[in-house]
Amino acid sequence: MKVVTGNIVELAKTGQYDVILHGCNCFHTMRAGVARALADEFPEVLESDRLQSDYGDQRKLGYFSLAEIVRADYRIWVANLYTQFGFNRHQPQIIPQALVNALIRIRGVFGQSRILYPKIGAGLAGGNWAGLENIFNSVLYGCDHTLCVLDTDTAKVV
Repeated sequence: MKVVTGNIVELAKTGQYDVILHGCNCFHTMRAGVARALADEFPEVLESDRLQSDYGDQRKLGYFSLAEIVRADYRIWVANLYTQFGFNRHQPQIIPQALVNALIRIRGVFGQSRILYPKIGAGLAGGNWAGLENIFNSVLYGCDHTLCVLDTDTAKVV
């Protein structure tokens, strides 16, 4: 795993990465954290969530929806990984097996791509990054994958 510090939205625009991953719930809700920052900048991200998956469908855990972002000076994919069912800041929401399954599917589609992601599951979803990091390193072993650590000086999300 490589690590870069910065704002994931701004890094998405640089052309250095092919796909951005982030974690989602199953209720088409991107009102906070990295999901909100991506959906605010790239409306296609929330639109793909709504068009490619059913509201509140627990069966989508471990899968992802995909948005292609095409702009004049870059093209990137954003994958909405369904890694948690609901949202509640008072108890952990991340479902580790859903993360594993989603990453296995991502690897199958984007295994030869340059992948960027935040600490999926460790922010608002309340998971322990040490354990989640092991999942990323294990499932994406041999892939070109980079963790984006939030640069709090330039970030839109906290």
